[in-house]
Amino acid sequence: MRIADYVEALPDSYKKTAASNNYKLLYLEWLLMSGFWADIQAIQDTADIAKATGKTLDLYGSIYNQARGSMTDEQYRVIIMQKVARYWAGGDYNSTVKALAGALGVSPSEFVLTEKDNPRQIEVSRLPFSILNEIGITSKQIFQIIEAMLPVGIPLAPLTLDGTFEFSASADEQSDTAGFGDIEQTVGGYFGALETGNIDIPT
Repeated sequence: MRIADYVEALPDSYKKTAASNNYKLLYLEWLLMSGFWADIQAIQDTADIAKATGKTLDLYGSIYNQARGSMTDEQYRVIIMQKVARYWAGGDYNSTVKALAGALGVSPSEFVLTEKDNPRQIEVSRLPFSILNEIGITSKQIFQIIEAMLPVGIPLAPLTLDGTFEFSASADEQSDTAGFGDIEQTVGGYFGALETGNIDIPT
């Protein structure tokens, strides 16, 4: 609620200018209530794995028997949510995609799973490397996360991760997301990768 909403609720016979005592008293009340509601929101956020941090996230990890190791909050959250998502993945395409999207915190449209018959396996035909960069996990870890959600006996094909690096068509063309990076690595594209497994995630 804005301070203006407090002031507008006063009868018209009261002064409502910013210099008035009425405004100043309501401003103090507004500051107090804003802090109160911020605290309430913070408490609610701790009950959401997608927003939990620090010790609260460690508690969730202990519930799902997942050690943190040296993982950051972002990395640890994905691994925990992957375990949670496995309970909801029914082995079919739609539930697996939905569970994986929930674990990674992305839209299901960000990646595509394809079933191959010879040999019988699941292939990830589209998965932007940007997902890994935003979360802070490695290609080996994402391979394990996806493989763990597949039905028993159905392996995951080597994982191809799409990069964004490319050369420009002309000297005048510039891009902050596709070319070479600067010293601070705040701009520039990144290479893709091919991952086949051999994963190491704390258990």
